[in-house]
Amino acid sequence: MKLWRRITPAALALCLLAAAGCAESTPPPLDRRTVPGPTASDPAKPCTNEAATTATSTAGAAGGSSGSVAAAFDHATNTITVTGGTGITFDRLSKAVGNPAALRELTPGEWLLGANLEIDKGASVTMAAPDVRWLKMRSVGPTYSAIKVFGGGLTVTGSCITSWDDAKQQVDANPADGRSFMLARDGGQMTIDKAQLAYLGFGDTESYGLSWRTEGTGGHIK
Repeated sequence: MKLWRRITPAALALCLLAAAGCAESTPPPLDRRTVPGPTASDPAKPCTNEAATTATSTAGAAGGSSGSVAAAFDHATNTITVTGGTGITFDRLSKAVGNPAALRELTPGEWLLGANLEIDKGASVTMAAPDVRWLKMRSVGPTYSAIKVFGGGLTVTGSCITSWDDAKQQVDANPADGRSFMLARDGGQMTIDKAQLAYLGFGDTESYGLSWRTEGTGGHIK
C-alpha cells in the first residue's frame, strides 16, 4: 500500500496510456499502389496545348494590328528589329522582312523563327492561335534564335512556343550549348495567356527561357 501511495497521478496516467497502447493491435499495412509517372513528351511533337486549336485568331487579339510595319533584317547579326507598328501579326512581319530564312510559315499555323527577334519601344507584335499555333525557334548547337522585347510589346495567346533543331526535326533538348529564349526588359511589356512554352533557355544571365528584367518592365503569364 505504501508503494502505491507514492505513485503520483501523472505517473499513473502515463502507465495507463502505455498499457492501452500495448493492448491495441498493430494496424494493417497499407496496400501498395503504383502511381504512373508523367508521360514523356515526343521531342518531335511537343505541343499538347488544346488551347492552340481554339484560341481566337491574331486578327482579333489585342485589338488587331494597325499602322505600317517598320522592321528590318540584319544579315550580319541575324536579327529582325521591329521599330514601329502596333499589334503586328507574324504574317505581316514576315512580309515586311522578306527573308524566309529569318521567318516563314512552314504549314498553316506553324512558323519557324530562324533569326533573333527584337521589338523596340513604340512597336508591338502579336501571336495567337490558330494563326500561330506553334512557333519553332531555331536552335541548332550553339546557334539559336531569341525573342527580346526591348521596351516594346509582345502578346502571346494560345500559341505553343519551343526551340527547334531543324537538322534533327525535333526540339533542342540540350541546353548546355545554348538554347532559344524569350526576354523582356527596358520597360518592355510581354503578356502570355493560355500558351505552352517548352524546351527553352539555358544557364546564362537573361537566357533562362522566359524572363522579365529591369525596372518598368511588365506583363504576365497565365
